Amino acid sequence: MVDGHERHPRGGDQGGDRLADRPMLLPEPPQAGDLPRSIPNPFALHGPLGDLMLLAASAIKIFWTLVLTARVALVVRFRRSHGVEREQLKWLTFTAAIGFGLVVIASVSPRGTIAGLAQATGVVGIGLLPVAIGIAITRYRLYDIDVLIRRTVVYGAVSAALVATYLGAVVLFQAVLRPFISG
Repeated sequence: MVDGHERHPRGGDQGGDRLADRPMLLPEPPQAGDLPRSIPNPFALHGPLGDLMLLAASAIKIFWTLVLTARVALVVRFRRSHGVEREQLKWLTFTAAIGFGLVVIASVSPRGTIAGLAQATGVVGIGLLPVAIGIAITRYRLYDIDVLIRRTVVYGAVSAALVATYLGAVVLFQAVLRPFISG
């Protein structure tokens, strides 16, 4: 019993196994025969925010499964594609495979030079995904993006012209009507 609360042998409260209520374990016991010591979590969040943090912590547990599933789906779609679609997916699939492979190598290798190098190149590989998507879009007309870009430019130009006309009309009417109204 610590501070009037009975602690569970795993370190959580018996009243509820909440992430925010778990104490923090100190890294090393001072003596070889001593039990690990713990201190209450100073950053414990209770209420709805604590529940949201608990939900986020459980979502992190399935992150790698979702990442692996996305990569497998991309490879399967690449292998089933033909022609232009295959060329579009080639850039994305190869970049994603290299980036994901380097991140996996970094996460499973023991700490050291290889893990650090794999982590750094994995981050660069993941960062190259937008570049690969840009190449697939511009070179192989992915999703007919040129139509979307053309419409965006036209709508933007029309909107800018309307705003300029409105502001010009307001300034013109203000200048013309100034003598007739006070201020």
